[in-house]
Amino acid sequence: KFAIGCSIENCQVIGDSATKKSWRNQAIRLTDSYFSKINNCYVAVATNTDGGYGYGITMYGSTNCTVKDCEVSSTRHSFLFFAGAAGNSVSGCVSVDAAVSDYDFHGGECVDNTVANCIAVGGDSVADDGSTNKAACRIGNSSHADGDSYNVFSSMHIINYQGIAFEIVPQSTENIFRDSRVTIAQTGIKVAINPSNTLLTSLNTYVENIDFSDVS
Repeated sequence: KFAIGCSIENCQVIGDSATKKSWRNQAIRLTDSYFSKINNCYVAVATNTDGGYGYGITMYGSTNCTVKDCEVSSTRHSFLFFAGAAGNSVSGCVSVDAAVSDYDFHGGECVDNTVANCIAVGGDSVADDGSTNKAACRIGNSSHADGDSYNVFSSMHIINYQGIAFEIVPQSTENIFRDSRVTIAQTGIKVAINPSNTLLTSLNTYVENIDFSDVS
């Protein structure tokens, strides 16, 4: 928390599925931090993926931080932005078998962030995985009405995904999905209603140069 110019590199955080032990909330988290980085880390096996548990790598209220060349497997959310995260970037990362979402802007006014050259691979090793409501790349959250804006997903590859490749939840505006490929997925694009307030809208979602293959 409040890190400036700090780094977390070459680390592993791995739970134990046999003993049901894992970290309680988030494996690696930057909170209210600036110009800090997470590089070449591996996070796996969150044995509890209930709400608020078993998150992989997160940025809460951080600015101009970077996450590069990391892999997260079998967590609730693999990479998550929240609480006004701004100007951050995630690149060259791999997410495997997330229970709820792989790359997630969580509806707390996250702006000007980028996720690029990353992969999301589906799977079934987590007990509650496989829902058609899970999303590889999600912007917004129905529990947080203040949405996310001006974020960009580019050069993504979504593979064998049991859910939604790209999802927007109100009220999120001016977000871009571009230059990506979706290979085998249940849904390509979903613009969702906020069930707690149907008056909220999502405006100006741009989908540019996406190649969809075998989307059911």
